[in-house]
Amino acid sequence: AAILEEVSNKKAARILQLTDTARVVELLKHLTVSKAANVMVEIDVEKASKIVEKMAEADVKSAARILEEMASINLTRTAEVLEKTQTMTTAKLILEIANLQRY
Repeated sequence: AAILEEVSNKKAARILQLTDTARVVELLKHLTVSKAANVMVEIDVEKASKIVEKMAEADVKSAARILEEMASINLTRTAEVLEKTQTMTTAKLILEIANLQRY
């Protein structure tokens, strides 16, 4: 994961694109929120939506933080990812983002 922190966002995205989704979620946990969000914005929408699903299952708060940061980087891309994500997962993430913004 330390190597992913150092390589470009596009290169990290290409690496993660070819990696098992569950493993990607584990790797993203070890990156800063900013780096994880920047990489997620570069990943294919289909794969990114699967990653968001798995992240939300594992830790909705962390997933919400990354998603919030993704939106500040590229709102259109984030919306595209959420369009492909299950409705209940999207709802949970949006509610969690709203909770994060209260603090």
